Amino acid sequence: MDYGSIIRSVMADKGISKNFIRERSSRQGVRGFSRITCSKSDCDGSWNTNQAHAVIDLKRQRIVRIYNQKCKKCDHENKPKFDESVFREMVKKALEMEKKFRNPQKTSLKRPGFYGDDDGYGGPPHESSLCEKCGYGASPCWKRSKRLEPPTAPKKKQQQTNKQLK
Repeated sequence: MDYGSIIRSVMADKGISKNFIRERSSRQGVRGFSRITCSKSDCDGSWNTNQAHAVIDLKRQRIVRIYNQKCKKCDHENKPKFDESVFREMVKKALEMEKKFRNPQKTSLKRPGFYGDDDGYGGPPHESSLCEKCGYGASPCWKRSKRLEPPTAPKKKQQQTNKQLK
């Protein structure tokens, strides 16, 4: 499948030119559903995941990276592949995320997040020890990272508060 042509098609459908994409916001990390079959010849492992992560460069209209997942049976790394309809939705989400950089006043981005290890079904969304994006267990990719949370107070206000305390 030609992911670049899908990116171009979705952007054309939305009326967005790559020239409008700012360099600093051109790369967007998104996730989607993938059915993965182990590529190791002597393994028959296969699984579904909603945590297949990709980084899409909207300015250059290409995939920068697709994160691997390890097979539970043999520990072999496998690259997820996306159906066209799923990848189209991922591109739309990337465009929605990028839009906040082009017009921050008119965009409200609601990002689904998991605040604990439980996804509501009694366990984590996937086994982080098998996910490259999670660092194979180092930091679960389904948790909201601290860098995405708004700062508590601007530096100037913090300095004024510190002076008042002295």
